[in-house]
Amino acid sequence: MSATPQSAVPGNLARLVHWIMAAMILGLFALGSALEEFPRGSARDFGMMLHQSFGLLFVALLLVRLGVRPTAATTGSAFGRWSARAMHAALYALMFATPLAGLGNQWARGRASDFFGMVMLPSPLAPDRVLAKMFGEIHETAASAILVLAGIHALAALWHHFVRRDDVLRNMLPGNGRG
Repeated sequence: MSATPQSAVPGNLARLVHWIMAAMILGLFALGSALEEFPRGSARDFGMMLHQSFGLLFVALLLVRLGVRPTAATTGSAFGRWSARAMHAALYALMFATPLAGLGNQWARGRASDFFGMVMLPSPLAPDRVLAKMFGEIHETAASAILVLAGIHALAALWHHFVRRDDVLRNMLPGNGRG
């Protein structure tokens, strides 16, 4: 296995937040998709409250992740470094855009957002069906795009591990003893 520069090795906090966010993306997508099937009423309202709450929590973790993100690796081809930076930039942009569009959708419907039943974020917008539909479509498209890019991201990590035989994947796994 080739060595990875220490500056590119994530610390334990970055690694932990990465995997929590990965699990949250899958959970939020599954819950958001399931909400479409819930009958209108208290179960759907509860599911929506959870979806919104975890979405807002996701944004907070995303901000933490940006603060503890390791520097980019300086090894590999120029194309490899460029594609890794482009992938991460696209993922981060979508990870911000998705919950913000979801919040915009809720607010354009004239509804407050509920954070775990403790804090209500009132809508600053007047109800606007066209705007709500636009935000809803952005939210759904961006969420689907995150899954596609995350899948490509995972395949790239596996390619590094099995084809390049470097430490990229190993450095992101829990308990590797670094950081």
